[in-house]
Amino acid sequence: MANRGNLIRRSQHTRSILLVGVPPVLELDLFGPASAFDLVNKLVAGSSLAPANEPPYRLTIISSTENCQLEGEAGGRLAAHSSYKDYEEEVDTLLVTAGPRSIDDVGAPEFREWLRRM
Repeated sequence: MANRGNLIRRSQHTRSILLVGVPPVLELDLFGPASAFDLVNKLVAGSSLAPANEPPYRLTIISSTENCQLEGEAGGRLAAHSSYKDYEEEVDTLLVTAGPRSIDDVGAPEFREWLRRM
């Protein structure tokens, strides 16, 4: 029972979810998790599972490049919230998405070092 109490207490704070896109990103791998966290925010809003007056998750999408543009495998483009170089907040969960053309090249050495530090 003590564990359950700790879980409930921990759930009272908004969790920071950082979704990092390595272009060209597979659009489904970027929008799928973003949609899932958005849906959870909507489903538990106002319930005892959510922090008071806040969503359970705060999702931020950033780019592994110096600019904020994320090119998709299918040709779509997305303007990320920021570049990895500008992101300085704490993260509870970090998800990195790529695509078939970017999976072997996970960005610049500076990005890989930043990722190790996260």
